[in-house]
Amino acid sequence: MKRFLECCAEVEEVVALIYSELAAHANGNARLAAIMRKLAADEEDHARQLRFASRVSAKETFEGLSEKAGDPHTLKLRAEALLGQVREARQNEYALLKLAVELEKDFGSIHAGYALTFKDERMIKLFAALARGDEAHVAELKEYIEEFKQRAAPRP
Repeated sequence: MKRFLECCAEVEEVVALIYSELAAHANGNARLAAIMRKLAADEEDHARQLRFASRVSAKETFEGLSEKAGDPHTLKLRAEALLGQVREARQNEYALLKLAVELEKDFGSIHAGYALTFKDERMIKLFAALARGDEAHVAELKEYIEEFKQRAAPRP
């Protein structure tokens, strides 16, 4: 369990680095850069929370892994590959937004809230909050994408 949670935390850290890179590539768009920096900070916070969870007694806190649990090591390798791609390529604003939404959807499943079964009510609440955070990220990004599309739409 401890190794599972540590690998999940490492995935969150790599995703935070991806968002930091995306912020740096925001092409002078201060609002987009701010959104990406906020997402990076949130992912770093998720990593800290996962590390906290790994320090509590697994026997008293967790029942085990659910059937939904994916392999966090595979996700970590995928995140590292994406980080390399983001670092190498300059992308336009729309591509950055689409990538961020894909990240949130794809890597949201790594949260232990989806992968672990709990005995401890406090942990249930903690990981439910992590899941809600990811949902809020997706909603914020989609809202910004809609604004982007409206700004980019040809005017009559």
